[in-house]
Amino acid sequence: MGYVTYNKVPVTQVIHKKGLSAEGMFTNNLYYMDDYEELEDILSNFKPKMLYVSFGMNDLRKSPSEFYEIYKKNIEKLRQLCPNTKIALISITPINSAEFEISKVDEFNVKIKQISQELGNDCFYINIHSLLEDSQGKLKDEYNSGDGIHIKPEAYDVILSYYKKYLIS
Repeated sequence: MGYVTYNKVPVTQVIHKKGLSAEGMFTNNLYYMDDYEELEDILSNFKPKMLYVSFGMNDLRKSPSEFYEIYKKNIEKLRQLCPNTKIALISITPINSAEFEISKVDEFNVKIKQISQELGNDCFYINIHSLLEDSQGKLKDEYNSGDGIHIKPEAYDVILSYYKKYLIS
């Protein structure tokens, strides 16, 4: 959502909803192009060549195995809806908050990577966590918006630069 909030990516390229968890991916209306629609409807009209999927931060109250089951099911459904689309599963960004254990974010990222490996064929994992973490695995101070969970606009620049340099052909 920050990509649109901070004008980092055109609204025509982002499907989002504040506070969305993986569980709500197909059960909530999502915001796209100044309207709320079901994800299936958006994708039927959009037909992207590439999807960058980012979930997990709002799922940290679940167990890693519960998150894995929900997320994998959703990605499998995405692949059915968009069989010609490459799907990048994005790691959860680091945190610096007493609300959640850093190790839980690491466990979730392992599950996200596992899903990409299991699904293979145009489904892959992108580790942006390592771009934003300090030597202790926490969110670097310069990217911390103040709550230890959300990232500053400058962090989106780092992420997008990484995508452009290494991933977009």
